[in-house]
Amino acid sequence: MKKLALTVVLILIASCNKSVPIQPNCAVPPRGFLNWNDTHFWDGRGIPITLPAFNTIKVERSGSLTWNGADIESLYGGEPALMTFLDAVAKMHPQPFTTLDFEAGAPCASIERVRALMNKHLKCEESETCLQGRAPYRSADKIAP
Repeated sequence: MKKLALTVVLILIASCNKSVPIQPNCAVPPRGFLNWNDTHFWDGRGIPITLPAFNTIKVERSGSLTWNGADIESLYGGEPALMTFLDAVAKMHPQPFTTLDFEAGAPCASIERVRALMNKHLKCEESETCLQGRAPYRSADKIAP
């Protein structure tokens, strides 16, 4: 009986050793992406009376993109329009902040593509103008019904 119990225990332990691929957590901001709540973000900037200028890119659960609440996927063709918008933002002085936000369940591949475009066009780590996470509310923002 002891041999049988020992055999069962060994089989169970061996079955626990199967490697399960670890999925990357795409919600973790990469280097160069700050958060509105980071103390590093506010260091040297001071607390403003009004919010600084910023744009918000949102990746929906479906993978579609919005720019400041406008559905650029259906209106302008998605990523090509996003590249145009990011090019325009990169040329602005001072350069406004650009926030990446995404719904829970949004495809990691879409989030990573948007981050790559932001890095390419805005040079996030150098400019410190890229943020990730929910942006503060602005009265001009759309309010969901």
